[in-house]
Amino acid sequence: VGFAIFLGIIVVAGRAISELAGATGAILGAAAMGVADVDAITVSIASLGSRVLPDQSAAFAILSAVAANVLTKLAIGTAIGSRLFALYLAAISMACFAAAGTALWLTLAFFTR
Repeated sequence: VGFAIFLGIIVVAGRAISELAGATGAILGAAAMGVADVDAITVSIASLGSRVLPDQSAAFAILSAVAANVLTKLAIGTAIGSRLFALYLAAISMACFAAAGTALWLTLAFFTR
């Protein structure tokens, strides 16, 4: 029940931010919602298509949600795991960030106009 309430608060906060500030707000709202859940925001942003957000803004919004989610999991893993586990988790997280950044760059460089 506690997580459901937390998720509800995050969703409302993310929606309010995106309504107030347009594309920048969508990116910030996605990051706020990514702290709790990345799947729902990814589906939501992807379903908007280019009707509401330009493709580049949608890509940045999804990436910001994923980054916030990975950082949250890294913080939790570091807090409850051993030092070695935290180092492995940090290395894997950085590799994920590098792969995501490369994929975003390739997408923006070759597939958007």
